[in-house]
Amino acid sequence: MRSGALISVDEMDVNHLRNAFKHLIKHHTEIVQQANEVVDEYNALVRKRKAKRSSASFILNGDMAQEFHESHPSNEDDDRFDGDYNAWDLY
Repeated sequence: MRSGALISVDEMDVNHLRNAFKHLIKHHTEIVQQANEVVDEYNALVRKRKAKRSSASFILNGDMAQEFHESHPSNEDDDRFDGDYNAWDLY
């Protein structure tokens, strides 16, 4: 109840049930909206970090390092790293 007292659903009249249901819908909508905002902020942070990482470069020193790099496939060529990774695929 508005006063904070708890009553059984069986004891509520129809108007009280209707108002309680409207309150739950409104409260749930606000929580979902807040969660979506947090997810959007997280995604923006991840995109920012990925952009930083992709802009980083390195230099291979020596013929052996260059040959090793060229002879081994990158993660981009490996189907296990296609973004649809599922831990259950290992079993």
